[in-house]
Amino acid sequence: MRRPRFAVVAVLLAVGLAPVPVRGQMVSATTGAINGRVTDEQGAPLVGVTITIYSPAMMGLQTTRTNQEGRYRFPALTPGPYKLACQLDGYSNAIFDRIPVSLGFTATVNITLKAKVQETVSVADRGPVVDMQSQRTATTADAAKLAAQPTARNMWAILEQTPAVRMGGVDVGGSRAGSQTGYSTYDARGGQNRVVLDGMVTTEGTGAIGIYFDYGAIAESSTGTAGQNAEMGWPGVHSQYIAKAGGSEYHGSFYTDYENESIQSYNVDADQVARGAEGRDANRLHAWSIVNADVGGYLGRDTAWWYFGFRRNDVQTRLVNFPVKPQQTTLYNYSGKTTFKLAQNNKLTGYAQWALKYQPFRLASFVAPSALYRDGGSTTHQRHWSWVWKGEWDRVLSDTMYFELRAGQFGYDWPLKPNGPGPRIEDIGTGIVSGATRDWQQNRRRNQVLGSLTWFRDGWFGNHNFKFGGEVFRETETEFYMKGWGDNDTVNVLRNGTPVEVYLFETPSSSENGLWTYGSYVADIWQIGDRLVVSPGLRFDRYHAFLPEQEHPTGRWNPTAQHFDAVDRVIDYNLFAPRVGASYDLGGDGKTVVKAFYGTYWWNIGTDFLYERGDALAGT
Repeated sequence: MRRPRFAVVAVLLAVGLAPVPVRGQMVSATTGAINGRVTDEQGAPLVGVTITIYSPAMMGLQTTRTNQEGRYRFPALTPGPYKLACQLDGYSNAIFDRIPVSLGFTATVNITLKAKVQETVSVADRGPVVDMQSQRTATTADAAKLAAQPTARNMWAILEQTPAVRMGGVDVGGSRAGSQTGYSTYDARGGQNRVVLDGMVTTEGTGAIGIYFDYGAIAESSTGTAGQNAEMGWPGVHSQYIAKAGGSEYHGSFYTDYENESIQSYNVDADQVARGAEGRDANRLHAWSIVNADVGGYLGRDTAWWYFGFRRNDVQTRLVNFPVKPQQTTLYNYSGKTTFKLAQNNKLTGYAQWALKYQPFRLASFVAPSALYRDGGSTTHQRHWSWVWKGEWDRVLSDTMYFELRAGQFGYDWPLKPNGPGPRIEDIGTGIVSGATRDWQQNRRRNQVLGSLTWFRDGWFGNHNFKFGGEVFRETETEFYMKGWGDNDTVNVLRNGTPVEVYLFETPSSSENGLWTYGSYVADIWQIGDRLVVSPGLRFDRYHAFLPEQEHPTGRWNPTAQHFDAVDRVIDYNLFAPRVGASYDLGGDGKTVVKAFYGTYWWNIGTDFLYERGDALAGT
């Protein structure tokens, strides 16, 4: 078996102060930051300036003082708009309002205090803030922007509007809601992406998402397409979504919309129908409806917050290859979040979301391409539960050190049941299929622990922001065949009506594959003077694949029971991945910044590589 492939990405871009959706960002799962330097009118650093920040997104106030170089830092800030106030005896107070902090974004706010002429100088809006601290290219959107998008309310609607993301399909008015759509970025087209929901990795396999999350419960999204530093484990798109939380005021929202065929046009006009064209109603949205509601608030204004969200989305689409009736997909979501402030520098967060995908007539063929289903009995019934939950501890250890730790699970149970009886027949010439589908289920569990320590150090030939982190995943994927395809555990294959082959299924059977993933990294944001930032990093990943002990009982086509011993070490990969980036302010005024980045990314092998077509490696 070959070693995992790798991708190398280099980026060079200029960033101005005009409002654009693409920003350089430092990867962080749930927080952002504000930092900067305070000087007098002659440019000399001011020591001991009291700086206070406040936001509806945070509990209470945070206060710090500038150091010997006039620098200040506020790490681990929940995304949202912030107000910053500066105070020093002998100088006018300064207030800056509406400073934007987004996922992983470091807002650099340099301040000049004037000798005291008036009590307070207020800046209502500083305009867009450039992140000099990293070279990541990402597009962010807060809840207001997400609500204003004139598209379907799902992850793929966000991806469709992200520069540099290439979609494998097009969603028209929500027609693909509840269906996965492939996507990629730049030259990383090997099916590798990472999807993080409130700090937990929910990638299904190595490229898709394993939960249809509640779009209305998202406070902010960040879609990274290039320049991912050492915190990103594999190549591709890095999608991050942070869930809404409670607040110091009670709040709630309600959203609904509805669509049917009467407000749609036709691609096949009356003249084409008169000349023999068929399928005028094909590939049209038959009906769409959604109800999205949430509510949040507090038990203690600055000590305990709570939030709850609900969604029901029903989509019915007419398909060319299923003329029987519109295909229906219904999605349900239930999500909740609690936030506790134990002390001034300690915060605990609990989060969970459960999702149900219901599809009474799922189209699934075994070998026939572009299969044609003439009745509902040849389709599959799906009732698919997925979930993600976590507990998180954030602690500010000192003015120069910050710690975060998350633990939880992502998983799903995905059963498929046949809708009708009969032998399974698939014609690879005509595409027509008939008979029963499989009685099958796939279960996935990814237990995960992620953590990092951030340390700020000034005076080592500049200023440093060191980050040490790691993650551990134990993932298992189990497939169960209660009964194979068709009444006789067979798929009969025809070509234009002529029998060509038969597949025999040795059911009942189950196969379980496992993968331990260990990742660790060290990264630095090294600011040299006021114009240059260098960001070196090194990541190490270890993939350890295993097979648990398994049994294969007797069945129609398997007269002898089989036992497979556990294989603790199927294969190991130990991989180092260096990253380095740089940012340079050409004019020294923050208006034109040149950024460059180089990185090596190793493919995540995932659990799927141990089998093909659902058969465990030990049994093939």
